[in-house]
Amino acid sequence: MAKKRSPRKQSAKLIILSLCAVLILCAAAHAVSAYPAPGVSAPADANAPSGADELCVMAIDVGQGDSILVTFGADQTMLIDAGDSSAVQAVEEELNERGITQIDVLVATHPHADHIGGMSRIIGDYEIGCIYMPDMGSDSKTYKNLMAAIERRKIPLVTAYAGETFELGGASCTIVSPGREDDKDANNESVMMLVDYIDSEFLFAGDAEEWAEERVLERGYGIDADVLKVAHHGSHTGTSEAFLKAVSPDYAVISCGKGNDYGHPHEETLKLLDEYGVDTLRTDISGDVLFLTDGHTLKTVLGD
Repeated sequence: MAKKRSPRKQSAKLIILSLCAVLILCAAAHAVSAYPAPGVSAPADANAPSGADELCVMAIDVGQGDSILVTFGADQTMLIDAGDSSAVQAVEEELNERGITQIDVLVATHPHADHIGGMSRIIGDYEIGCIYMPDMGSDSKTYKNLMAAIERRKIPLVTAYAGETFELGGASCTIVSPGREDDKDANNESVMMLVDYIDSEFLFAGDAEEWAEERVLERGYGIDADVLKVAHHGSHTGTSEAFLKAVSPDYAVISCGKGNDYGHPHEETLKLLDEYGVDTLRTDISGDVLFLTDGHTLKTVLGD
């Protein structure tokens, strides 16, 4: 005859079994949380840059001219050149579309109308933190209008020389040309700037020609970059083989107008870029060219 269990022992066993079941369920829940279900993203790495830490670089289609919009996160903005006066509306459309009312850094690479023609209007319509310009003036009406606008708004003016650095959000900006002693012409004294964000680098070459490129190489600046804004709209006067080797870009972007009178970009430049395996993007073909990076991964968007 089987031994009859006491009610106390039966109750103790039920409690133990219940505790075991709870422990098993907790362990299972922890395992499920550690591995997200299909279609659900794993938690982001706390050290990885968030969307607010994204660097955006856009070559705005301003026809035969230059204008580069650089933004970091939601509230840090740099504008490099503003195209000709006839194209400034395209620049303002991009700024307004992004809700930009203040430009922290405005860069006038050199005093040619296709780079600074629209800048007086930009200064009148937006708050400007400071302006970087080379020590190179001009007798043109466009340049005089620009200087008058700067004076009228009392905007801090910084003479751009090689070695100057500043921060744009998490990105470091270094001017690599012109040097203090450089004395050539407006194109060769263009402001050339390297923007570095973690593992992503951009080199903006203004309208620099081979003379200026040689000076940069002589000074020994580290100009290796993922993206090269090709100098002088792709003219054969710039982007020498030695310079291209030093930059070693994955992408090149050329800002130029459709069917322009200068024949930009020149065949020699396109051929050299192709020989070095550079993916070349052009505003006359693609419209706006946008680069996005979290500092590690670089993406491109055309016609944005």
